[in-house]
Amino acid sequence: MALISKIIFFFTLFILLSFCSSSQCIKSQNDTANNKSKIKISADELFKKDYDVIYNISKEYALCIERYDEDRSKKFFIYDVSAGTVIFKDSFVLGNVVWSSDYEVKLTLHPGIITKDENNVKPKYIYNVLTNTKSNPQ
Repeated sequence: MALISKIIFFFTLFILLSFCSSSQCIKSQNDTANNKSKIKISADELFKKDYDVIYNISKEYALCIERYDEDRSKKFFIYDVSAGTVIFKDSFVLGNVVWSSDYEVKLTLHPGIITKDENNVKPKYIYNVLTNTKSNPQ
């Protein structure tokens, strides 16, 4: 009899823990969907074209970049996922913007013809999302 009550106890505990973990999973999925919709609203306000969203490694920030258009500057913004706000926005012509580390975004311009030395092109600036500062590399 004691064995049956232990089995029932552990079975009930297993079921209870299963429900708790699945509710956390659903909450996480809802948070992700909510963040994506907030980013979409901000992107729709700023961009007139399609855009790409690139998260940093920790997924705390999102870099939203307007898809390339040869006739005008390309816009981008950095979105703080936890705060739900745009923390930085800028635009450029002929260049690219990428995450250079988990908390730094690098903007590099490519004026004229790109040569095989394109890896040696110095960035225009590096933006740090933690300190909200731009630095010009030497």
